[in-house]
Amino acid sequence: MQRSFRLKNLIFWELINPNDEEVLNLSKKLKIKEIDLRSSLAPEYFSEFIYEKNYLGFRLLYPLFLNKNIVFEKVGLFLAGKNLVILRKDDKEIRLIWDKTLNFWQKGKFKDGEFFLTLFIFNLLRRYLPLLKNFRHSLYNLEKSFHKEEPLRAIEYSSILRRNLVFSHTAINSILNMINQVIKTNIPLVKNHFDRWEGIQDISEFILQKIDDYEKILEGLSRSFETKLSLQINESVRFLTLIQALFLPAMLIASIYGMNIPLPLAQSKYALLILSLLMIATTLLFLKLIKRI
Repeated sequence: MQRSFRLKNLIFWELINPNDEEVLNLSKKLKIKEIDLRSSLAPEYFSEFIYEKNYLGFRLLYPLFLNKNIVFEKVGLFLAGKNLVILRKDDKEIRLIWDKTLNFWQKGKFKDGEFFLTLFIFNLLRRYLPLLKNFRHSLYNLEKSFHKEEPLRAIEYSSILRRNLVFSHTAINSILNMINQVIKTNIPLVKNHFDRWEGIQDISEFILQKIDDYEKILEGLSRSFETKLSLQINESVRFLTLIQALFLPAMLIASIYGMNIPLPLAQSKYALLILSLLMIATTLLFLKLIKRI
């Protein structure tokens, strides 16, 4: 779906789940490379800055919560003269970022496209902050459940959390690399709003550092749960070995006297009683020896 509208001195173009024809038409109309537009919604885990003679472009990752898993979608943002283009999927999260940026941009003193781009990236990064809160809460619950949860369940939960942290680390690290690249170019986009770009850089570094810290905490918790599971398995094996060992003397005597050959006491009328007492005595003696080990 494609729609456009004018606000102040900018023409906004929205391409929501665009088809090939819509991308091609807009590419010709605004002289933006078709490949740059098409790649904006490609399923790749990295953000990117595009600096061409006639336009600027950003491909940005933003987080979505799907049950226990966190997934990352891409949005494309392009500034070509007085035209500002967004290519996005039809989901609630990116629509919220877009609407919030548009409302703030209309109320602010800056009405140029460069400010809109800067503000959009800042608002998109702020959507990573609830992600940190979610990770912090998950780690707290995981640590709290150390003495309550079964280790297997805890390890399964921690593996999901680790997966989310790894993907988040990749996403935010990609955004930070992109921001550093933009700042180094020293283009008017940065010069005119340098303080804001420094703020964007700071918040991305903060998010990345927090994710690094959470990964280290999770690594320590995972080792604790794995150690606990290993101890439980060892204890179970020890118990089964003990049971097997206790019955071993009795099984040995029963096997010997089960053979069809002449044996001592075999013909005695007290054979069953004597052998039963012998089995009990050897089992108790064996149990006493095991306890000393």
